[in-house]
Amino acid sequence: MDRDLSDAVYLFHHHYLLPFVYPLNMSIFGYSKCHKWSRALHMALHRGRDWFMVWMALLSFVIAGAEDIHSTTPTKPSCYDILVEHFGNQWLDALLALTVCSCSPHTPHAGVFLELEVFNSKQPLPEIFCWFHVPVWYPWSSNIARRYPHLAPLPHQLQEGTTFLTRSP
Repeated sequence: MDRDLSDAVYLFHHHYLLPFVYPLNMSIFGYSKCHKWSRALHMALHRGRDWFMVWMALLSFVIAGAEDIHSTTPTKPSCYDILVEHFGNQWLDALLALTVCSCSPHTPHAGVFLELEVFNSKQPLPEIFCWFHVPVWYPWSSNIARRYPHLAPLPHQLQEGTTFLTRSP
């Protein structure tokens, strides 16, 4: 499974040139090796499982990025077309049934922290994360307000951020 996951991420990276940093491979934690003690095996399994979530998040990111590029550049192959060439239908059906492929507002997503003060060509625009219902956090300033006025916090959010409530005795 870890090999299939890294292969799928590689395929999307190769076809769409998406900007991201590859995480460590899950197998580095040694869950497929022989262990002298069961405790060492359990520790390797837990670390691999936790790192598996990082790879699933990356797969979700590259699928969303590929769908975004495919919607604006129809000459690029779709996510489904790329995966169906390299994986069996059973694997693809299982993947499509996961929430990793869902970008609906009802699917829980981890958020991202962005630095909007300095332009970074390798960082996706905040609108892309918002479009896929990924929570975005960034420090708000007058420079960002000029560049991204449509991302301004709502008045009640500014009020909450600048008001300190204290309990009276």
